[in-house]
Amino acid sequence: MKKTLIAIAALAASTAFAQSSVTVYGRVDAYAGSLKNTLHSNATPAESQNVVNSGGLSTNRWGLKGSEDLGDGLKANFQLEQGFASDRGTANGDQFDRHAWVGLSGKFGELRAGRSYTAFDDIRGDTNQVANSNLAATYDVWQAGGSDYAFNQKNQIKYLSPTFNGFSGGASVALGENKNASNNTGRDSTDAYALQLRYTSGPLLVGYGHQTEEQVGGAASIKYNYLGAAYDFGVAKAVGGYQRAKDGNGARDAYQIGVQVPYGFFNFYAGYANSSADELKGKNHDVDGYSLVAIYSISKRTDAYLGYKNLSEKHATAADGAAAKAGEKRQFSVGLRHIF
Repeated sequence: MKKTLIAIAALAASTAFAQSSVTVYGRVDAYAGSLKNTLHSNATPAESQNVVNSGGLSTNRWGLKGSEDLGDGLKANFQLEQGFASDRGTANGDQFDRHAWVGLSGKFGELRAGRSYTAFDDIRGDTNQVANSNLAATYDVWQAGGSDYAFNQKNQIKYLSPTFNGFSGGASVALGENKNASNNTGRDSTDAYALQLRYTSGPLLVGYGHQTEEQVGGAASIKYNYLGAAYDFGVAKAVGGYQRAKDGNGARDAYQIGVQVPYGFFNFYAGYANSSADELKGKNHDVDGYSLVAIYSISKRTDAYLGYKNLSEKHATAADGAAAKAGEKRQFSVGLRHIF
């Protein structure tokens, strides 16, 4: 009888273990190269300098994620993820600055509560050039041009729908819980709302995203609308997207395109991005940039890469339209990325 009870307990324990899982994962990425940055929106010294930096291709991160099978297709899920700098060995910002959420998933889709990327960011990332990596020109160009958005939000409820005949969607609401704040540092004082709609069919992906970010002091909210697409031809994959950001000062238009060509153990990427506006203090403001990247897969988890990114920023007065170069950014990278 005693042996029977022990066997039953062991079976129950093994069954419970099989129904739940926790995974430790991460990426470690470092590169050597050169960097020069004279963009007006960046405080990096103008002199070209040799560097050993972190996250040339992918932002360094480590995390824990897991799920438990609750039965009848229902699962409890969680994810904790922190970014860090591999060149200095320091953590980025908050303890889990990238993900910190718990939720449920099932036939209804997935529901998450906590810190994560917005529904808008999901669709923009899936249609971004250079596999949405740090070597893509998009982020630098759109940020310098005032066209970029808050992609990672605290205090957020996020829903992702199941797929119906190729169609799916998602929505997120992030609450600003410090309404007495005098500024929006850390996204603590204002609300943000986002949604995405997408259609996938074989090699085709088409998606739309919207995000509204409220501002402090009664200022007009910032509204982002994005339309993106990707198509895999087999021998090459093309991506692109158009975004408009609008607030009380006017509108800023931005677009990006890119191509990926696989060849054996190599993947070659090329991308171009642009952001333009004519409302900034009576002056035109135009930023564009391109990137060229080659990635060699040493193994399933380790990549070597070579990348070059170049950005150019221009201003022109509305009266005479005379363009003047206001800044640039150049980055050359030779790096190694390991995924675990």
